[in-house]
Formats: sequence, structure tokens, C-alpha cells
Amino acid sequence: MVKKTLIFGLAVLALNFQAFGAAWYSENFDKFNDGDIVGQDDWNIAMGQKTCQIQGKVKHGEMGKSVLVTEKTMVVRSFKGSNASTQYISLFARKDDGPGPLMIYIGGDAIKWGAAAKIDIKEGGIITANKGNADFPEVVKGKLGQWHHFRLVFDFKKKSYDFYVDGEKVVNAFGFRGEGGKGGVNPSLGWIFLDGTTRKY
Repeated sequence: MVKKTLIFGLAVLALNFQAFGAAWYSENFDKFNDGDIVGQDDWNIAMGQKTCQIQGKVKHGEMGKSVLVTEKTMVVRSFKGSNASTQYISLFARKDDGPGPLMIYIGGDAIKWGAAAKIDIKEGGIITANKGNADFPEVVKGKLGQWHHFRLVFDFKKKSYDFYVDGEKVVNAFGFRGEGGKGGVNPSLGWIFLDGTTRKY
């Protein structure tokens, strides 16, 4: 039996992109079919890797579904987004025991490498966030097997973001990652990329 080590879950209004308080994309995955997420609501394969799965065994709350991100799987969802200078994303994420990190890339430049923000949940529940392109400090110690609420606030004029975990502000104005550490273009929230690989990025 394959050990499912990484769980990425999105509950009611959990994946919620918005500008100035008006949500322009939200998804709880409850209406998705179990199995491969690719081909459902424009979620796509990424970099030729195995894809993530929709399942209801592990969920946020008593009902619903979540996206299962296991080792060596990737998936991406692109959006038209908004041109507002300040934009938000809210989601619930959980990592179970296992060797690989759960990596979440969010941005509007080149997918993955041009991310504005990269958030990881690593072994032991350690949560890290990128500070520019070269530094990925631990920002808070999470708990394995427990859902955490992530909220990111992006300032696309200043090319920086704030990060809240379970209502606590753990990042203040960290610079965008972007290409070459310069924040890339990132004019708006254009995509979210889920990654369960064990390589360092």
C-alpha cells in the first residue's frame, strides 16, 4: 500500500481569491469527482508529473472533499485574476507524517519559478515562506495531521506579501520570489501550483 504522506485540503471558501473584499474565485471541491483533479474546473497537469487526487477520506470538517498531494505529484490552476494592487488568498492546508514537503506556489509570472510566494509545510510541521528568492525561513511551527488556515495578502505595487497562519501574522512584507530574486513581473494573482516533490526548489 502506498503511504499517502501529503494532504492539501481546501474546505468551504477555503480556496478564495479576492480583491477589495470581492471574491473572484472560490472552491471547496465538494462537487468534484473523486480521482484525478486534472480536467476538472480547469486544473491541469504540471511539468509532466503525476497528478493530484480528489478524495473525501481526509477532509476539513465533517463533510466535503480535499485535494490529496502525494510525493512526486504536481498540479496547477490558472486564473484571469484581477488587476487590483492588493489581493488575497485564503486556504486550509494540512500535512500528515512523511518525508516530503507540501509546497504551494502562488503568483502571476512564470509558473512555479516566477512565484510571488512559496509556502512549504515540512517534516515536523515546520512552515516556511520565501523572503525574496534566496531565503526561506521558518515562520511558525505547525502540527502534523492538523488543518491550518493560511491567508496571504499580496501588495503588487510593493512586490511584497504578508502571511497569516491560524489568524496569527507570521510574515510582514516579505519580498516576492520571482525570477532571479527580483519579484518577477507578477502583476496579479494568476495561478496556484501544488507540489509534492522531494527535491529542493
